[in-house]
Amino acid sequence: MSIGDYGGFDRAPQYVTQYIDNLTLVPGRHTIRGGFDFANYRNSTPPFAGGLGSGLLLESSFGRFDFNGRYTNANRPAAQPAHAFGDFLLGFPVSTARATATSLSLFYQTRYSAYIQDDWQVLPSVSLSFGVR
Repeated sequence: MSIGDYGGFDRAPQYVTQYIDNLTLVPGRHTIRGGFDFANYRNSTPPFAGGLGSGLLLESSFGRFDFNGRYTNANRPAAQPAHAFGDFLLGFPVSTARATATSLSLFYQTRYSAYIQDDWQVLPSVSLSFGVR
């Protein structure tokens, strides 16, 4: 017989906002390309402690008390579940556990990049490319 509580909850959603654009111009013998990429990531995870049914941390997020009839059974080596309630009434658990929640996790990141490139056809068989990223 065990007494405990779950105490867990769903993880928070993750958000990504991203803007991407590219542009190509062809004036004469030049091919000019340019573009940018901007992304903002947000991930915030509230504290979590695994509870009953999770298989984590002895399934004891808010505490767990296990009773097996160890103290109320006349044949102590062979405890039976029928006597577990007697241990509960006396307040003698065979084991206890308490999990510690994880810390708050906040992750924010912004990524940005841009480029411009010019491909210039100097001669029919010679082209020159230069750019910055």
